[in-house]
Amino acid sequence: MEQGKGNLGKLKVGSREPEESHEWKTCGKWNGKWVFMRERTDKSLPNSLNTARAVYNSMIYPIDRNVLIDFVEQFCLRNRALKRHGDVQHGGPDIKHSRT
Repeated sequence: MEQGKGNLGKLKVGSREPEESHEWKTCGKWNGKWVFMRERTDKSLPNSLNTARAVYNSMIYPIDRNVLIDFVEQFCLRNRALKRHGDVQHGGPDIKHSRT
């Protein structure tokens, strides 16, 4: 795997580039080196650049269990606070009244 200008990297497969052979490979980083994981026969197009960047960043900056738990707790607290704030502004939770 070599870093190309403006690319996240390239992996030579035999004598042809993957995009020329229409073969898509899944690769990952193992012990600081790019390694082939499997051929994706279910794909005909590459991921979008945003998807590739997100996957790459998740490998370079992995999230551990504690960071994930903290994020979820903060998200839930903020969500509850926003919900309470909305209830106060509208005079309580939204309740649908049935017509009689």
